[in-house]
Amino acid sequence: MDAEPWRRFRHERLVLLLILLTTFSVQTVPGVLDASRLAPSVSVLTRGTLNIDPYTAGAASDVSYRAGHWYSDKAPGLSLYALPATAIVLAGDRAAGEPDSRVWTGHWQSWLMRLVVNGPLLALLCLVVGRVGEGLVPGCGPIVAVAAGLGTLLGPVAPIMYEHVGGALLAFGSLSLVWRRRYGLGGLLAGWAVVFEYEAAIAVALVGAYVLLKGFRPAVRFVLGAVPAVAVLAVYDTLAFGSPLHVSSRYQAGIFAPYQQLGFFGFTLPSVSDFHGVLTGGNGFHVSRGILVTSPVLVAAAAGLVLWWRKGARHEALLCALVSAALLIFDAGYWDPYGGSSPGPRFLVPAIPFLLMGLPHVYGRFPRLTRLVVAVSVAKTTDNLLTWQKDNGKHFLADTVWAHAGLGLHGGVAAVVVLAGITTVVVLAPRPRRSRLPEPPASHDAAPRTA
Repeated sequence: MDAEPWRRFRHERLVLLLILLTTFSVQTVPGVLDASRLAPSVSVLTRGTLNIDPYTAGAASDVSYRAGHWYSDKAPGLSLYALPATAIVLAGDRAAGEPDSRVWTGHWQSWLMRLVVNGPLLALLCLVVGRVGEGLVPGCGPIVAVAAGLGTLLGPVAPIMYEHVGGALLAFGSLSLVWRRRYGLGGLLAGWAVVFEYEAAIAVALVGAYVLLKGFRPAVRFVLGAVPAVAVLAVYDTLAFGSPLHVSSRYQAGIFAPYQQLGFFGFTLPSVSDFHGVLTGGNGFHVSRGILVTSPVLVAAAAGLVLWWRKGARHEALLCALVSAALLIFDAGYWDPYGGSSPGPRFLVPAIPFLLMGLPHVYGRFPRLTRLVVAVSVAKTTDNLLTWQKDNGKHFLADTVWAHAGLGLHGGVAAVVVLAGITTVVVLAPRPRRSRLPEPPASHDAAPRTA
């Protein structure tokens, strides 16, 4: 790729604000997801240790066990990143006279933690994909940003204490820096992507192979850049699990531990029905929440990668396609592709920004059709955001901050829908063409020109 794809897009701040207002209006119920990520943060700050022995009941199924102590079975990146926010909530609890920490059990505390932790990550990811998209095809930056934040699974998983948004930001941010020839910084983000989310290693490895195509020196700089993050992960694994090569998943001890022992850490070769469950749903438990059902814009993005290939950026288009395909295979082959009760096949999330790099090329070729597909995706994803939670197998409407502000359950849901609609109108409305000023009439007083 000759030019570095990076350019500011129209209404950046407004677009990012509307994305955050829409997604973080929703308040999911605090639970295991919060405890398994935040218990290590609380334990480090209050007990000076990595084990989560006092909080095992809260973390429930998401735990590892070694040498008489309990640990989170997740990658440590999100827990480390959440340390400052956790310290603030702990201080607030102490000031309010709360004897026990309510970091993940308090209704507003858990919502605040999700907002402070995942909110900046989602905003940065939408900013990066928007600017790269604008650099690829001028005028499509806002559309790519909104497609990412409100038209894909990135939006519904952001207001939950998942590490997927951070992993996606770091993995794709690594590629963005590589495109700008900042190989050392790209390697640094790649390393932290793995510390955040083990599955991100799939994307990072493919980005590293892409860097190697650019020469030996860029590849060395990329690898050296990843060393600090790898060292942090090695120290964590040594302190918690006795060896820098022993990851938390190896010691999974929750109720799902037997499934985690299947194949390679729970991964086996997927079948056709596995792919069907991930792409379109209908696997008997997560009906109609496949990634293509809730995010049809990804179909257009996949077609856009083909157009990008034909334009001559073959290495870049192939890289984004391979990352998407590899993570699809991983998710479909994992023993639980949806990762428990979730808005969709969440282990695919790190692939989404890579796949969305095809969207600018579809927009450049078919702008009206692209606007329509993005609008449909925003509508489908907003529905998913508000209804994915279940009560005894039945969908119910999500709780929102607007409901607590006095609008009630249905009024709060309507407010989220209105916010998504406003964002769609702001971004997808065609820009008015500037009318050309009429040329001044020829002067009749001018002397005739002579040959």
